[in-house]
Amino acid sequence: STINGQTRTLTLRTRSIGEDDPLAALKPGQTSKFIMKADKPPLPEFRPETKAPNVEVLLERLKLQELRERERFAEFMKDYDPLRTGLIARNRFRSALTLAKVEMSDREFEMLVDRFTDPNKRVEQEDLRAHSNLDTSDGQPTIRWIDFCDAVDQIFTTKYLEKEPTKVVDLPSLSTLHNLAVIDPVYAEKKEDLKSVIKEYHQIVKQRRVFLKPPFQDFDWHNNGRITKRQFEQALNAVQLPISARRLQLLNEHYMDMNIPSDINYLAFLRDVESENEEEINMRKEEEQLIELAVQRELETTRKFKELKESLREHIPDSELLRQIQARSRQKAIRWKDFFIDNDKLNTGYILQSRFRSCADKTGIELTDEEFAFVVANFCDDQQ
Repeated sequence: STINGQTRTLTLRTRSIGEDDPLAALKPGQTSKFIMKADKPPLPEFRPETKAPNVEVLLERLKLQELRERERFAEFMKDYDPLRTGLIARNRFRSALTLAKVEMSDREFEMLVDRFTDPNKRVEQEDLRAHSNLDTSDGQPTIRWIDFCDAVDQIFTTKYLEKEPTKVVDLPSLSTLHNLAVIDPVYAEKKEDLKSVIKEYHQIVKQRRVFLKPPFQDFDWHNNGRITKRQFEQALNAVQLPISARRLQLLNEHYMDMNIPSDINYLAFLRDVESENEEEINMRKEEEQLIELAVQRELETTRKFKELKESLREHIPDSELLRQIQARSRQKAIRWKDFFIDNDKLNTGYILQSRFRSCADKTGIELTDEEFAFVVANFCDDQQ
């Protein structure tokens, strides 16, 4: 039979009618209604919709890649923007990410596009005629690649900090790099292997009573806690610690200096190997956090002190004696600060009265007793 243009085949099978069968109760001449149902097509397979990844997590992963590879994404983007407009076409943005060896799914790419698409600008035909490097499709959405690179480059520094020298920048946490490394699945797999290597080295050092620092320090000519990878391997051989290519790779990746990838932070390696237990490691981390807090407080105190000095400068007295000193200083082209700075090692802005008089004599400008009394009366701080 044909139903709605679809052919259905009905197979009838004969069977004997028993006493309990409802058809046995029919009398001759009576009819029964049979409802025939055609075979339904199979239901589609249920696939639960997966949760879209977080764009912030994706940016953190890109920051980690840029930090490890030491290659700025801007180097791959700017070739597609010869006019330096800060905008490139969507497909050019994907090509630049591919050249930078960024692996991401289509959904993750769409998230970046939604985040950094400029809604007020599209690649129009005028732009296409201006430069052939742009895309050949009219009205294609453009990506703000400058904003994308700025967001990723925050792992290194704050942009335009040189234009705002007085801007207070938050100190990065001491565990920032380790927290970022957790995002990397490769690092997560190697973390357990690294722990076992450090634990084995700790047992060897504890049994042999070996003092590890001198062989490493012999290569540290500048005393900055950094040596090359080759020197690190030689120092491990000198203290007779078992090494292999796999172990060297783990140690080099973990203790690599982020500013100079070819160097190893051997002090961090020694600190981890010579630590007695996890409690001591935790105590050291707490101590580092306290030091970080103290540094932040010191910076806050310095900032307040600078504000105080600026406020004091606004109340400099206007006197004929001061103008006379200024005139003689301009005549001889003398900068008084150059003579005081050597006697103020901590750069506090304060100096003893006796040293002030000796520094004033070195300038060649002889202060009279009246002028010196004026300086003491107006610039002396009784609290210091």
